[in-house]
Amino acid sequence: MVTSRARRWLVCSFFFLVVCNHVLAEEPNTSFLQSVSRQEDKKKPQQQQPEPQLQVEQPQQPQQQQDPQQPQQQQQQPQQPQQQEVQQGPILPGKEAEVDRILASPPRFFHSLLSAVPLSIYGKDRNGNYLAFCQSGSIVWDVVEKMTHEELSDFIRYFALFFWKHVDKRASSELTVVIDAGGFPFRKVVNGSVKMVLDSIVEGLESTVPYVGERAGQVFLINVPSFLNPVIVLVTKILRNGVNLTSYGSRSRWEPALKQHVGEHHLPREYGGTNSTKLQDSVVVKYIKQSVEKILRRKARHANNPK
Repeated sequence: MVTSRARRWLVCSFFFLVVCNHVLAEEPNTSFLQSVSRQEDKKKPQQQQPEPQLQVEQPQQPQQQQDPQQPQQQQQQPQQPQQQEVQQGPILPGKEAEVDRILASPPRFFHSLLSAVPLSIYGKDRNGNYLAFCQSGSIVWDVVEKMTHEELSDFIRYFALFFWKHVDKRASSELTVVIDAGGFPFRKVVNGSVKMVLDSIVEGLESTVPYVGERAGQVFLINVPSFLNPVIVLVTKILRNGVNLTSYGSRSRWEPALKQHVGEHHLPREYGGTNSTKLQDSVVVKYIKQSVEKILRRKARHANNPK
């Protein structure tokens, strides 16, 4: 009995070894358990791949219009302001060519108005700013009244631009103007000639702002007759904030004011100062007059001999 069991055990062991050798021979680098597992996997039915589904485009819902009264959720980033060029000379950046073009063509009536409206750049005041005088008693009304308001303004603009560019040459300088109104005839006030002259001076100076910037200034109206006060009120309304205009009737009022603002040593003697130079001997006006004459002669030669 024992012997038969031993034989059966030997036969089963031998058969088991034969099967193992056969499996290992097919997959030499695989363990027995892995081989058995793979054979079991081969017996499993292959899983079916899911069929691709047809995608159907859904109709788009119409977008709701945003209520303009609702605040925007996304805040826009603030744009960085562009840095403007700093003015270094008397002319604003980018305006040099335009100023040169204006100065290259003086008004045809420049010399006649320069003699009819005598503007005297007398020198500098105590603050280093130029001082200009205009004496109403020296105005040649027969010439002035033939001019239009635009022609008078163009004359003042040309004179001022030439002064800023070629005489003063500073970026932030001011100007002090003294207008002696004692020579304005009453009839010229009544017919509007005086107002036209004053308006032209103000408008001509204002027209230089796009080229030289807003410059501060002080205007003194002295020896003002009482009948001129309504005109002064109208002129004051068109002045910009940077220009200060003050009017005085009697010498006892305007002389101390001029000495305080201009300085006694910078004023001519006829206006309470100690400077012996006459208003008619203005070196600046002579320079401007000679320079404009050269420009006109050069233009005449170019017109006669065009290249």
